[in-house]
Amino acid sequence: MTTQPYLVWQERYSVGNKALDAQHKSMFVLLNELYDAFQDGQSTEAAAAMFHEAQRYAFTHFKTEELLLEQAAYPQLSEHKAKHRQYESDIERIKEQAERDGEYDSAALFLYLKDWWLNHILMNDQQYAPFLASPGESTPSGDAGQSA
Repeated sequence: MTTQPYLVWQERYSVGNKALDAQHKSMFVLLNELYDAFQDGQSTEAAAAMFHEAQRYAFTHFKTEELLLEQAAYPQLSEHKAKHRQYESDIERIKEQAERDGEYDSAALFLYLKDWWLNHILMNDQQYAPFLASPGESTPSGDAGQSA
């Protein structure tokens, strides 16, 4: 286990919405756990469990984010949703390949997830930030997740 997390939250990742930022921070925690698992040479079962948790959490996050964007009348919502659906498709393909191979390539999985989430937050999510910047924001699910 590393003492310093591989991925460290920085203010530049913030979308200005407490609930979504908390969920993004939670994804960082999951990615750091996956990184630690492959660094420590943990079993494919451990990697699979972390992968499934990240998959489940992404689904919850996308649902929350899309609902908030719909409520904010975000004009690029359909394009943003399409990026989420592509991620879900990619993840399903990775899962099916791992099941066929009988193992998860933890390093490759981590790199894919890290690259996707960092790029998505910095490039795509930052585009909606001005539409959600308002006092007293709330999350539709009522659960912002843990913070990093």
